[in-house]
Amino acid sequence: MKLLKYGKIIVVGLLVTICQQTVAFIDPTLEPHLRPLDITPVQVSLLFLLCTLFVAIFSPITGAYSGRKENKFHILGVGQLIFCLAFLFLGPSFIMHLSPNVLWSALGTGITGLGYAFAFIPTFESMLKLAM
Repeated sequence: MKLLKYGKIIVVGLLVTICQQTVAFIDPTLEPHLRPLDITPVQVSLLFLLCTLFVAIFSPITGAYSGRKENKFHILGVGQLIFCLAFLFLGPSFIMHLSPNVLWSALGTGITGLGYAFAFIPTFESMLKLAM
């Protein structure tokens, strides 16, 4: 309870919650979104794998980069902005005037994995440093 007095701890905790909710939102909604595109279940599975693959590739890179930075909030902010960009492609958004297709969905899921790596990985060390 002592840690909850610090505003930065609360901000990092909220960012962790947003990251997890973003990924939890994609899991049940991606397949129904892709259903009208007439792609096979294997292709849908590969799109889910694409997000995980980007997380696996970019997490060590993000961890190494954030380990050298004292203030990690700019990295966390970039991760949240990347999430926003990913959802523009996943929709696709009316702002971009694109029609839904597999390419935009693949790009959106890949960018989601990249955003997750940037927005979630630095939170571990941030929480540890803020707690000390």
